[in-house]
Amino acid sequence: MNDSHIKDIPAIHTELESKSKEISFTMPSDLYIGSLLKTLVSSKPNGQFLELGTGIGLSLSWMIEGMDERSTLTSIDNDKELVVIANNYFGHDERVNLICQDGSEWIQQNTKESFEVLLVPGRSKEAAEFINKSLDEW
Repeated sequence: MNDSHIKDIPAIHTELESKSKEISFTMPSDLYIGSLLKTLVSSKPNGQFLELGTGIGLSLSWMIEGMDERSTLTSIDNDKELVVIANNYFGHDERVNLICQDGSEWIQQNTKESFEVLLVPGRSKEAAEFINKSLDEW
C-alpha cells in the first residue's frame, strides 16, 4: 500500500515519529491504522474513548484529530517515561486524560466507567487475552 494517499495526517505526527526514533520506541502505529482510528472516533460525537497502551502517542494523535469538543479520551500506559512524553505533547488538551498505571489494574478500579471505543494496541496473544479479560470485568 502507498502511504502517500493519506492526506489528513495530524500535524504533530512527524514530530512524534522523530521522537519514536530518538528513544528507540519500536511499537509505532502505521498511517492506515491512524486514519482508521480518526474515522472511528469521529463517528462517535460526544464519545468516551479508552486507549490501553499510550506508547509515544502516535495513535493518540489520530484519535484527538477525530474527536469533537465534547468527547473525552483516557489513555493508559504503565511506562512512566512514555506517559511523560505523551503528556508533553497532549497534556494541554482538556479532553485527554493520561494515566500511568497498569491497564488491567485501572479497569478493575473503574468498573463503572463506560466507553464507546476501547483500543488495545498489540499483535500478540497477550493483547487478545487482555481484551477478553477486560470485557469480562466490565
